[in-house]
Amino acid sequence: MEALIQYILYNNSALAEFNDAFYHSKMTHYASELIEEFDFSEEEFLQALNKASNTFKTLDIPVQNHIRKIYKIENGISYYDFKLSPLAYALILVNGDTHNPNVAKLQIELINKILD
Repeated sequence: MEALIQYILYNNSALAEFNDAFYHSKMTHYASELIEEFDFSEEEFLQALNKASNTFKTLDIPVQNHIRKIYKIENGISYYDFKLSPLAYALILVNGDTHNPNVAKLQIELINKILD
């Protein structure tokens, strides 16, 4: 069924644009904010991003509905960032390097909530 929906969406540009706008509106987080808040290195972030992408792919969830590369300009300097859905944001945090104390603490908190 999902494949049929994707076929219909991508063969009808108006529906595809609506679908794209819908999912884009659900992406409420920026990777740059996550990196700063949780003190990720660029390498650590990219590894966690790759794991999150693979999770979506394994479950046949369209990655582009949760992770989107964007470009920003700040003070005349352009750079790339990622917009993330709440699910992608959480997956990246869970898949972060456990040597990062912020990630380790988050993992323990999540497991404790599951066990309670």
